[in-house]
Amino acid sequence: MVTLQKNNSTILHQQLTERSETHRKLDAFSQHLLDACRFVLVSPSLSANIGSAVRALTTMGIPDLVVAAPRDAAFREDAGALALAAGAEARLAQVGSRPSLDAALADCQLAVAVSAEGREFGPPPAFPGPLCAEVLAMLSAGQVQRVAFVFGTERTGLGTAEMARCQRWLTIPADADYSSLNLAQAVQIVAFSLRQAVLEREAARAMTRGESASGGAPSGEPGGELTRALDGQPTDVRGRGDEASLEAGVRHDGNRGIRPSERLADLGAVEGLYRHAESSLAALGTLDPARPRRLMARLRHLFGRTSLTAAEVDLLRGICRDIDRQTKCAQSAATGSAMPSAKDMT
Repeated sequence: MVTLQKNNSTILHQQLTERSETHRKLDAFSQHLLDACRFVLVSPSLSANIGSAVRALTTMGIPDLVVAAPRDAAFREDAGALALAAGAEARLAQVGSRPSLDAALADCQLAVAVSAEGREFGPPPAFPGPLCAEVLAMLSAGQVQRVAFVFGTERTGLGTAEMARCQRWLTIPADADYSSLNLAQAVQIVAFSLRQAVLEREAARAMTRGESASGGAPSGEPGGELTRALDGQPTDVRGRGDEASLEAGVRHDGNRGIRPSERLADLGAVEGLYRHAESSLAALGTLDPARPRRLMARLRHLFGRTSLTAAEVDLLRGICRDIDRQTKCAQSAATGSAMPSAKDMT
């Protein structure tokens, strides 16, 4: 399998080189995948680095950049940011701003921490190439609709609480004697890895169509070992153009569709679950409100590994509501007051 993957990687490289279109527009479906990738900068120290990040993302065709808890609310007009945006000033003016990391992640279903160092109870590390390929496969299959790549401050990176908000950890391999990257450099590497992965997917689809036209594997069926090596699963390219598929709302790089019940929950809903669980466990006496962090960190780690779906979040919130009701009933029985109804607990 390792040899096969190497051979396929070589074939893809030749495909991209032979097409000699290194600077070109992506097809509509590929651009849709990049549009669904949000880059989040948490409280950057220098507004100039925001300008550099805008330039880095613009060169890779990624439009969604958000600054969480900005130190300078007027970062878009900062002279250093405008200078380093270097022709992408219009994109700098469109950079989003959110009051907190939670607000920046609320409408995302997956968050990737970009950090040189991990944290206790944090996700396991992965390098840019494989993780970006995994993210694109999830987006393509419709399992998630938006993914955030989260970058910490220039001096300290992401803290424990910020890492806890993320379900994946991307680390950029660097020399052990000096592994500190400039913020914009890290943004550029991750953005390039995403674009490279998208180009490889385009090349694989083109090869699959070629197989179909020459009597090889039908385009509506798994397209051979090449596409399996790309995604770790068969690729389902149905012969329709990517634009037609996008208009129809079809994501068809996976060998099966994603049912609505399999789609991951918005991270805003997941955070609401954690807050509810903390409150319920405190009322139950399982969690000490004065020292809640270790238990909650373990729960975040547990559920972060499973990547909760919306249906699972609803299920767990229902369990929390039952705990709340039972706790209230026990308290009422102890004091002799009226028992709360299920309606009272909703």
